[in-house]
This record gives sequence, structure tokens and C-alpha cells, in this order.
Amino acid sequence: MKTPILATPVGLGLEPLPPGIEITTTEPPNVEIHMADGIFIKQMWVRNARTFIPQHVHAYDHTSMLAKGSVFVWQDGKLDRRYEAPTGILIKAGVRHMFLSLEDDTIIYCIHQEAHAMKFADK
Repeated sequence: MKTPILATPVGLGLEPLPPGIEITTTEPPNVEIHMADGIFIKQMWVRNARTFIPQHVHAYDHTSMLAKGSVFVWQDGKLDRRYEAPTGILIKAGVRHMFLSLEDDTIIYCIHQEAHAMKFADK
């Protein structure tokens, strides 16, 4: 069986990972959606460390809350930095962003206004 070729930051035109960090899986995170009082919350449970969460962009500011674990974040192709839970990560409107989990069982909550839910600026 052939080993699958994984997407890499460099292959996507992004700044490379820091030395010693590799992407080992592109398994999609387990996702739960919650909505109440006009707020949309997307919970992503990333089972494995070094899992790539694909790049996307929204037409509005939003906050991603890192509840457990740690991630690298790229914003507009540039490696922003490493974030460790618990912390909020502000993503400005029009900024392409991508996550890479650095620990098993990482949990991220993306929080939006319900009116904006699942609207992507690059579609």
C-alpha cells in the first residue's frame, strides 16, 4: 500500500514549520455544532497530535478558543505562533488561517454569530 502524500505548509505556499515538527496525519477533527441565542459554536476535537486543520477564510472577525492542548496557527500564510490552552485566538476578517495540533486530544471552539455560520469568504 502506498503511503499517502500529506499536505504540508510549504506545499500550500505557507511559511514552513519550526525545525523538528512534522505533520503526521490529515485526519479530520471530530466536529460538533452548537447554536443558541444567535451564537454558533463549532467544537473540534482533534484526536492526534500533528493533525492539520485546513486553511480557510471568513468575511468577519471571530474568535477561536483553544480549550485543551496546543496548536501552531498560520495567518495569511505566515506562521503566527504556538498557542497553549486555555486561550482565545482572534482571527480578523479576510485572514486565511490554518491550525496544526501539537498534542493529542486538542479541543478548539470556533465562535461566530449564527448569521455568519458556515459562510466562507473564499467560496
